[in-house]
Amino acid sequence: MNSIDSIKRLLAPQTIAVVGASQAANKLAGQLIPALLVGGYRGRIYPVNPRYQEVAGLPCFPSVQSIPGPVDHCVIVIGKERVPQVLDECRAKGVGGASIYTSGYAEVSESGQDAQRTLKELAGDMVFIGPNCMGFSNLVDRVMAAPSDVLRRSSVPGDVALLSQSGGLAFATIGYFAQRNGMGFSHVVNTGNSAGVSFTDLLEYMNQDETTRVILAVTEGERAASEVIAAVRRFGLKKPVVLLKLGRGQTGTRMALSHTGSLAGDYRLVRDIAEQHGIVCADDVDEALGLCELLRHGMGARNADGIASICISGGNITLFADQVDAHGLSFAALADATEARLSRELPDYISVHNPIDITALGYEDPSLHSRVIDVLLTDPAVKTVVPIITTVAD
Repeated sequence: MNSIDSIKRLLAPQTIAVVGASQAANKLAGQLIPALLVGGYRGRIYPVNPRYQEVAGLPCFPSVQSIPGPVDHCVIVIGKERVPQVLDECRAKGVGGASIYTSGYAEVSESGQDAQRTLKELAGDMVFIGPNCMGFSNLVDRVMAAPSDVLRRSSVPGDVALLSQSGGLAFATIGYFAQRNGMGFSHVVNTGNSAGVSFTDLLEYMNQDETTRVILAVTEGERAASEVIAAVRRFGLKKPVVLLKLGRGQTGTRMALSHTGSLAGDYRLVRDIAEQHGIVCADDVDEALGLCELLRHGMGARNADGIASICISGGNITLFADQVDAHGLSFAALADATEARLSRELPDYISVHNPIDITALGYEDPSLHSRVIDVLLTDPAVKTVVPIITTVAD
């Protein structure tokens, strides 16, 4: 398992080398350094390519070893045949970590699986993201080491850490809808084939990151999902974790194997085990982002034993109470002073015991909702108030 310090050097580097840097703006290798510069990166950037003297206005070096000074992170965006040599140079120079964009590994063939195992051997103690990835963005420290137009427009970091095997989902789809909805990210890490740094490592790091409040993990393979569960089992549910597991049906399982070389496994088993550990499972992007929005406002595990609820419908509040009991949560026992204040707000035919059915009176007088909620929020045992809204005229 990698240390928090090694993950920090990987995701918050003071110096970055881009191996394969290009002057061609239409190529991925030509977009990385401009993305770093436009994103406000404050560290040193070293383009590496023997074909150029300069890239993006910066001196270009022929090799990693020729860089004059330490390198914290090496972005590798070159042909597969050259990757072993670059990893040898990185290890010899003491590079802290790498992100390997190069594809053609476990996602394509058995020989690719062998080549991927060789990558791990060549990297040695150096942590890396990938292969077959699109890098990462650390919005807290302005390290936009990924060509994402969506994230490049994010001027203020958010509080959700997105860890995803899929780069397209992370940097395009989820990034777009999150930004449209006003949600921001602290970090976005695309692990690709996930041969290097594990989801367990990343969750441990995000648990101690002061900016991150919620962790959204998007996994394809069973191993990656298991690493998310292993992190919660090992470190506890320090922050809310939302899991969006891809590859749940027969076709999706096949696609996961061809996309990141991941065996998708039995989703029902993964979901059940994840939920047993307090991880919240989502079925699609919209639900995942909705859950993150709820959880980032404090609906975490620490609120599970202090719920209060009101509704104008006895049936709806009973249904909610069944769900609370079924999921191991509990309603707050209200203080005598709280119930006395509620008695002054409500007629004597309405029970002031939590949860509270305010009956159709709440329909006739909508302000009753806010008055009851105001009282509930003063009770020291209440951590979360859930108003259940049915029919409203206003």
